[in-house]
Amino acid sequence: MVDIVTARFSYPALDRPENRVRIRLNSTVVNARNTESGTELTYMHEGKAHKVRGKQAILACWHMIIPYICPDLPEKQKAAMHACVKVPLVYGSVQIKNWRALKSLGVGYTYCPGAYFSEVTMDFPVSMGDYHFTDSLDQNCVLHLVRTPCAPGQSARDQHRTGRYELYSTHYSTFEEKVQGQLGRMYGSGGFDPKRDIAAITINRWPHGDTYFQMPLWDGNVPEDRRINVVARQKFGNIAIANTDSGEDAETNYAIEQAFRATKELVA
Repeated sequence: MVDIVTARFSYPALDRPENRVRIRLNSTVVNARNTESGTELTYMHEGKAHKVRGKQAILACWHMIIPYICPDLPEKQKAAMHACVKVPLVYGSVQIKNWRALKSLGVGYTYCPGAYFSEVTMDFPVSMGDYHFTDSLDQNCVLHLVRTPCAPGQSARDQHRTGRYELYSTHYSTFEEKVQGQLGRMYGSGGFDPKRDIAAITINRWPHGDTYFQMPLWDGNVPEDRRINVVARQKFGNIAIANTDSGEDAETNYAIEQAFRATKELVA
């Protein structure tokens, strides 16, 4: 575990003929269907279409994409998949040259309702292997910023769609301006100068960042067996469905749980 943080990853090792499990990167599945003898998948790799056949298959991609990949699905199941509208999300990493201002003000985490970034946090003080967190006020420090673009007054799904459009159309210079302005207002009284003290800014924007979670406010009180994630994840012939959308949460443990469930369905 201590080697992972600073290790170099060897991607070719994922797709070797001798491996029992092979992962082929840059290969987008465009069609999945049941056949008399099992399943057939068509995927694109380096501009060419390839087909692979097997006894069974698991589709572990977004619900909203699966109806286009597997058009033979029942209409009710496809409608449930389309209803899973992804939540846009922005993570910003801001490297500052020192964190004297934060120490002076006595803050490590700030919640900012109504601001462009709703959360600003000092990076977790974790040391692992050759990676060491800052232990001196004069050392560089990373701040973690969170933004969930939305449109108050609209339904949850429409807010997600509006937020996604915003992320597609927002230039980096806007994020840079917002970072400098907000951090300057927050830490300025502690001596922080964004023009002087910010060393680097990285913006990770995910127009399809989080999975949709049904809420009574928008969706009503839906019985468990009629929830969109449950209807959408039903096995279809020799094809099972596994993804975080199936579990209504984008955390890794949900992905693992849903993969386990889908595998059990096929084994059964």
